[in-house]
Amino acid sequence: MISTLALAAVAQWSIYTNVRFGYSVCYPPSVLQAQEEADNGDGRKFLGGKGATLLAFGQWNSESVSLAAWTESQAKFYAGKHGKITYRAGRGGWQVISGTNGAGSEFYIKAMTRDDAFVTFQMEYQTAEAAKYRPIVQRLSRCFAWTSPPR
Repeated sequence: MISTLALAAVAQWSIYTNVRFGYSVCYPPSVLQAQEEADNGDGRKFLGGKGATLLAFGQWNSESVSLAAWTESQAKFYAGKHGKITYRAGRGGWQVISGTNGAGSEFYIKAMTRDDAFVTFQMEYQTAEAAKYRPIVQRLSRCFAWTSPPR
């Protein structure tokens, strides 16, 4: 069951659109405050309470790595030595991996590929805040989309 606080947190949403890589992701500005877009135009960081972070960015696949391998490397970074991956899904042009870092935080990564580019959103938050952030992550995952071809 979703708490009243969590429902209120997902009521008002904004959309961040990245022109360079041609993707968009929605976010609740009352919970995640948008920081300035990166100087190179690849993405944006969003900060929430108690250390929660959302990263949305694109990058060129200059080394011709598979999306599954790239997403796995991102998940290993978040999991560290003591964490574990608890969920994997994907097919075709998208992958999702989530898990814990073994020190009280959870992460969720969704990545997509098209042409020679990867785009991703990566959310990390304290496990104690899971009731607040899991509904947010679910909606982020549904609204994360391509908007135009990468430039």
